Amino acid sequence: MITNEQREQERELLQEEKKQNPQLFERLPSVDSTEALSWIGIHGVLGEYPPAYIKYLPQDFVVEEISLEKSIHTVEKGDLWKTQEVSSLPVRGELVKMDCSTLEAKDELVSQISSSPAVIGFAGIKDRFALTSQAISFQNVSDAGAFSRLHNERWFLKNLERKKGMIQNGALWGNRFLVALRTPQEIKEKEQERIKSTLKEVEKEGFWNFFSFQRFGTPRLNSHIAGKILFQGDYKEAVKSFCTFRSDREIPYFRSFRDHIEADWGNWETIYKRISPFPSNFPSELAMVGHLCRHPDDFLGALKTIPDQVRLWVYAYASYLFNKKLSNSIQEGDVSYELPFITSHNPRDWEAYQEFLQEDGIRMPSRISKDFPFVTFASRATPVLQKAEVHGIHFENKIAVIAFSLQKGCYAASFLAHLFQLASHLPILPGIDTTPIDVKNVLGLGSLDETLEYFQPLIARMEKDRDSQEEV
Repeated sequence: MITNEQREQERELLQEEKKQNPQLFERLPSVDSTEALSWIGIHGVLGEYPPAYIKYLPQDFVVEEISLEKSIHTVEKGDLWKTQEVSSLPVRGELVKMDCSTLEAKDELVSQISSSPAVIGFAGIKDRFALTSQAISFQNVSDAGAFSRLHNERWFLKNLERKKGMIQNGALWGNRFLVALRTPQEIKEKEQERIKSTLKEVEKEGFWNFFSFQRFGTPRLNSHIAGKILFQGDYKEAVKSFCTFRSDREIPYFRSFRDHIEADWGNWETIYKRISPFPSNFPSELAMVGHLCRHPDDFLGALKTIPDQVRLWVYAYASYLFNKKLSNSIQEGDVSYELPFITSHNPRDWEAYQEFLQEDGIRMPSRISKDFPFVTFASRATPVLQKAEVHGIHFENKIAVIAFSLQKGCYAASFLAHLFQLASHLPILPGIDTTPIDVKNVLGLGSLDETLEYFQPLIARMEKDRDSQEEV
């Protein structure tokens, strides 16, 4: 766990380094161009659309969970209790959060409800850098007053009631998204008509359900590379590749660190000492190299120190092959209704990818599931086309606001990639309009006023942190 003190020390060190070598901190905006799409397996399908910046402010990206019954859990502020009664039944309600993952909020709730060993249930995990709402349930909390004592600047609860049954994982229809896209140039009438036409087509025919960039490890986009090497069975090379991979999306200062890591490869104490002042930027590298300091050449053990990352690498490579196969199928005009994944024990699920696996020197079955038991291998398939329900669109000079609903398992970024080339990381795309906008109000779907008032201290801190990162 990285402390706030460590983060501050790291930030101060980077600011001092930038004063000495400003050229090493220069970077261009990362736009999801057709070239970048090809890197993650998507080629020859999506067009050269205008760029648009998403998530400039967390309230630019609103996610509201839709239940199996198609009711919407909105982000509007509400009373803590919908109905309050004394009962042993579970408590069910809604969690609204910002700059906080669902799992982080769960941990914080458990720590604050100290009167009993609370069990918390939710249907799905929501974005961190966004304003989101979702159903949540609590079991083993008999003291209703415990909820009145809860407080956190990053989340609040509402509409609590005693109700039979816990919220189960996956028990949702999907999510409603309200997204502000900020463009460097004014969105003129011709472009507006193209977007509206595409939205009508998507509602009727669906959109290609590619896996988007967040699946591949931002900012370097190298998770599928590490995953491929894991499937090849070369664990030493997987560790080295992840530690030394250089990406144009990473600032030159840190790319130079990876040059030094490669030059010093095998001198674990030297590498650890070099990168230890930067725990926020090299967390996985520090964990693996720290293990190798104690157990040289135990690369399997080093990988086991970062189970979440290893899972991400494996699934990223499977997603890369999915994107590649779907792209080829679209171009050849021979598209199946759905595609399986190679993360399966069923040989029939590997057949669609035999050509790519052979090119990458991979033979199935893989030993990954035995060496890394925390990686789940199971037979499943995903539809290659997904429908979207479009609820409205609003254009305001250089801002487009779109409201749409997607079923679970669909990525908003994949949908939006049919309209714009997206950018969402530092540095901010130059020329965009940074005026705050109420994405619900402009579409006549409610208001964010009360909710944003609650989160205002957090928003102010986030803006300060972003400015500090821009300085670095």
